[in-house]
Amino acid sequence: MDIVNTNSDGNSVALLLGRGDGTFHSAVLYSIGDNSPWGIIVDDFNRDGDSDIATTNRLLDNVAILLGNGNGTLKPAVPYNVGNYLTGITVGDFNNDGKQDIVTDDSYSNTVSVLMGTGDGTFQLATSYSVGKHPITAATADFNGDGTSDIATINAGSDTVPVLLHLPISPTTPLLSHLLQSLNLAPRPQPPQLLLLKYRQL
Repeated sequence: MDIVNTNSDGNSVALLLGRGDGTFHSAVLYSIGDNSPWGIIVDDFNRDGDSDIATTNRLLDNVAILLGNGNGTLKPAVPYNVGNYLTGITVGDFNNDGKQDIVTDDSYSNTVSVLMGTGDGTFQLATSYSVGKHPITAATADFNGDGTSDIATINAGSDTVPVLLHLPISPTTPLLSHLLQSLNLAPRPQPPQLLLLKYRQL
């Protein structure tokens, strides 16, 4: 296993390759540009079996995609414009095509944005959905049992969790309901983390 993290002040991501004995090689830095990366996710965006990286970047308001070469190195970052002051990032499949899509929290836009994956490591233009004041961290799961990803996020400005359900309007064009439900939280959850799990119904 390897480790990757964002270096916000250094405008880069750091990749530490594991030796297999619990130790790691020195970090190799990959530039994201003058961009202050924040959130990070690892997945296989071009379906080649190698891990790829996506980051949210706050200064230039974009997502950076770094595709893995399969040998412990990464290709240069490719940016996709999204919203305003991006924080959280996660993945889901919103049209059941087997290709990973990306979700970002656009904190100053009061939206979450979805970038539909093409399966070759590139993404379509972002579609944004209003969720309320200052979303900061998102998670995806199938909340209504229809086999397709839905979205929940934490709103730091209102201490709520908006839930957006997938509403298919065609096999290739998904639509997320604009704020199906907004669940109240305790004031200012710290740290702002959203974990999804299934408890037994009583």
